[in-house]
Amino acid sequence: MTVGAKLPPSNGTKAIEFKEFKGADFESEIGAVSLSRSPDCLNMISDQSGRPVKRFGYEKLLQLQGRINGIFRLSHLNDKKEREEKRLIHSGDKLYLWKDDNTTTELYTGMNDMRSCAFQMESQLWILDGKKMMRYDGKVAEPVEKTAYVPTSTIAAPPSGGGETKDQFNLLTPLRINKFLGNTSATVYQLDSTDISGVEKCEKLEANGNWSVIQSWSVEPKSGRVTFAGAIGNSPVTGEDNVRITYKKENQKENQADKINKCTTGVLWGLGGYNRLFVAGNPDYVNQDFVSDFTDGTQALPTYFPENMYAQVGQDNTKIIGYLQSGNELAILKEDNEQDATVFLRSATLKDDITVLFPLKTGLAGVGAVSPYCMKDLRDDHMYLSKQGVFAITTNAVTAQQYAQARSELINKKLCREPKLEEAVAVEYQGYLYIAVNGHVYVADAAQRNYKGKNAEQYQYEWYYWENVPARCWYKENERLLFGTDDGCVMRFYNAKISSSYNDDGKAITAYWMTPAIAFDTYTKYKTVRRIYTKLNPYARSSVKLYLKEDGAEVLVDDKKADIMNWDDVDFERFTFNTNTDVNIIYTKVKAKKIITTQFKFENDVLDEAFGIYGATVYYDLKTKVK
Repeated sequence: MTVGAKLPPSNGTKAIEFKEFKGADFESEIGAVSLSRSPDCLNMISDQSGRPVKRFGYEKLLQLQGRINGIFRLSHLNDKKEREEKRLIHSGDKLYLWKDDNTTTELYTGMNDMRSCAFQMESQLWILDGKKMMRYDGKVAEPVEKTAYVPTSTIAAPPSGGGETKDQFNLLTPLRINKFLGNTSATVYQLDSTDISGVEKCEKLEANGNWSVIQSWSVEPKSGRVTFAGAIGNSPVTGEDNVRITYKKENQKENQADKINKCTTGVLWGLGGYNRLFVAGNPDYVNQDFVSDFTDGTQALPTYFPENMYAQVGQDNTKIIGYLQSGNELAILKEDNEQDATVFLRSATLKDDITVLFPLKTGLAGVGAVSPYCMKDLRDDHMYLSKQGVFAITTNAVTAQQYAQARSELINKKLCREPKLEEAVAVEYQGYLYIAVNGHVYVADAAQRNYKGKNAEQYQYEWYYWENVPARCWYKENERLLFGTDDGCVMRFYNAKISSSYNDDGKAITAYWMTPAIAFDTYTKYKTVRRIYTKLNPYARSSVKLYLKEDGAEVLVDDKKADIMNWDDVDFERFTFNTNTDVNIIYTKVKAKKIITTQFKFENDVLDEAFGIYGATVYYDLKTKVK
């Protein structure tokens, strides 16, 4: 609250008015907090005018057995070519289809019981859980390995071997294809690899353009040679390969597919659109990320991760945490290591009008990321969570240099002390950034910026603090905010300003706003507080408990209902004739003596009651000097 103009004295009594509320300040000492902010507020959020109001509560939609690791949506065309949306829930080690009637159908068992992330691409959903990369096409959920693109590594090869290199090997599958131009004499065909694991099938091109299976052949795995019972003959189509051999070459030292399967975070990005999937977070390759490529050069499906399309980002002892898009570049955020750069910038360029390159450059040093689930854009701000608080990747308007700008200095003392910050999870919703960790939520208001310096990018947000919101993951649907919990619940926040919206799954919400320590302009005299007028937001059902701090203890000085008549939300047990929907004034008579400094606390902890503060006016007398 900021101090407004002092009202004219009457009979020796002075008055001070508090208004223009902002957010929390957990950083400053209580006596140094700006009177526009609160050093201790709970379960409040700004309304459209920036005033603090009690947050909405939430209702339970669903109860599952395992903890909720992710909630996802797929929008695609069904068999009737109609647009439909399907919702998936990753709970424990299972993947469920979540139906509109709040029932579920199990789609897959064997998921990793940890947080997952998903990306929609080519009308399919691609899920990373650190165990198996999964795909869901609207009907079937299965590991991507089952439908991985089989690359054609060599084309136009004579039977003796050689030919032209086409595709790189795919990390997701040990299968590869060689294509040959057969002749009327050769029966032995040399593959482009030795020490192979086996041949899956051999085919030949028919005159009608179809491929038919060749039944009689043998293979020498060590040499990589395939021998047919007789010569295949010339191609029926001049210049076209007419022999196709699909073989398998497995890595004896490691499962190559695990390079992708064990990744836990990713981002859709690319040249000219979101046409490639970049993945990272593999604990065996902490500083590497991998990128998908087009299959057959045309389709953007993340079923193809060429073995040479990866990057080592910074030092190999610090892991990649996640990604943020920053203008035309992709920011790769790493953990702190006190010496290496923590943010690297990737661009996309086209070489020879054919090959896409993704060069890296060192970006920022000093402020690393801590949670892969806390990288979100708040309107035009690219923000992430670090051990030092929330930062944004900004570009200086004068120098065009990018750097990390603090955004949470007002709440860092509380936020940065939270245990397990690496588990924090964020979501942007209707102009607010919500960061949940340990059942607490820190909320940044994009509409309230406090500028600190001369440059346009130097500002802080106003923040609010909530409790009893055990969000493990977030989900947005139809302008509603939902979250999943550790105990398998899917919860949905209310969004209607009616009394039944102010409870947490049937339990009362405690919300309050505490003022800073107030000395009434002087520490040299005692004060007697006589009257307080509290201006509340008008709601159908509301009340306020007013506390005044005396000698370090909170003393309850008033507890009053503050209802407004509303036929759409009426309770006949507490019927009121008050119809003033502009503001609700609560008068409190007080006689608190020998006050040097004090604080006021405005609280509501009643089930199914709304609450919000416009301001307050306090009348007091100056008394004798403090001795």
